[in-house]
Amino acid sequence: MRRWIFIFLLLLFAFAAPALAQQKIYEISNYDVELVMRPDGSYRVTETITFDFQQGTFTFATRNIPLDKIDRITDVQVQSDDVALRDVSVEVRGNEELIRWTYPERTGPTTFTITYTVYGALFEADGKNLIDWDAIGTGWSVPIYDVDVRVTVPAAFNLTAADIHIEPRDEGRLTETSGGYVASFSYPRLSPHTAYRVIVSFPRQLPGQTRSRATPAGGRSGRRIAPTGEQVAGGVIAALLGLIPGLIAFFRWRGPQLRLTAMDRPDVSLPRAAVLLNGTSAAGQRAFAAVVFDLAARGHLTLRRVKHKTWIFSQKRVEVDFHEDPGDLSPFERELIDELRDYETLEEFGLRASSFRSETLKEIYNDLVEEGYLENHMTRSIGLIAATVP
Repeated sequence: MRRWIFIFLLLLFAFAAPALAQQKIYEISNYDVELVMRPDGSYRVTETITFDFQQGTFTFATRNIPLDKIDRITDVQVQSDDVALRDVSVEVRGNEELIRWTYPERTGPTTFTITYTVYGALFEADGKNLIDWDAIGTGWSVPIYDVDVRVTVPAAFNLTAADIHIEPRDEGRLTETSGGYVASFSYPRLSPHTAYRVIVSFPRQLPGQTRSRATPAGGRSGRRIAPTGEQVAGGVIAALLGLIPGLIAFFRWRGPQLRLTAMDRPDVSLPRAAVLLNGTSAAGQRAFAAVVFDLAARGHLTLRRVKHKTWIFSQKRVEVDFHEDPGDLSPFERELIDELRDYETLEEFGLRASSFRSETLKEIYNDLVEEGYLENHMTRSIGLIAATVP
């Protein structure tokens, strides 16, 4: 009995080790966005992003593009001259287009180029067309350096420089080229979760959306384009009117980010159960140790404590022998066993397989939300308060 308890404690330590031993750290050292408007009103967007992978190894990246202010995105491509891409996937999740690409383990600066076509993003207001674009969204959790944005208005519109207005004016300039007028913007550093929004307006050439966002003021980032005095006063009044119901909603829904809303006998594997009962995918990390322990108890694995010598010391590690019956394994258990085969010890799996565990739990988390077993109440409550601020 003591032997099994000791092994279980070793498992728990192994899965906690990544947070102690190695943290993934990166920044974005350069972010260039090129938006070329076509005569039909669509945009061809090219994003060139340089990730500076400073600590740890990285094997995938994602780019989420909101769809709430556009009709659709097509012709998505991801390329890199620094690393061979293994897989590129594009899917719609909720109200976002999720672009995800994988590559071999990578450290140091790495540049990726994402290109895509956008339809239905042109606005119109007061006899003008507006290219109103969040060149960089708020989803990045790291600093972004050396931001450059270029917006091209086609020469086919026969406009003059006096016809075109750009915002933010102090960070942009307008030049004429053979392909049309180009508005260029630059900014040295964006803090995490800070958007960079640009607006280029000109006399109406095409029909466009008439949503309120077309008004050239008050960027979504809260810092990019300064609001007028009337907007500030209106925002204060709106905040006062909305503060009480927003706070009520916040305290009513506070607690875990996700709450269990239904459970009619879902497919409850141990990881799904951990996410359901704990309310977050991060809490499900401990489920991997439980699954390995369960597989050993069912006879699919044998866990052995073996002495490993390192320099003048010797430490005990847990090695795994595999003798599973494929007919008695769930798809998740098969994937876990296949992943375990790549490592000599459970400690090594705990240190180096964080991407596998995180991706697996994220998929479980998203599936449970889509299936209606979980609901994001915290996002709703924060959204009610945030909605009072213009």
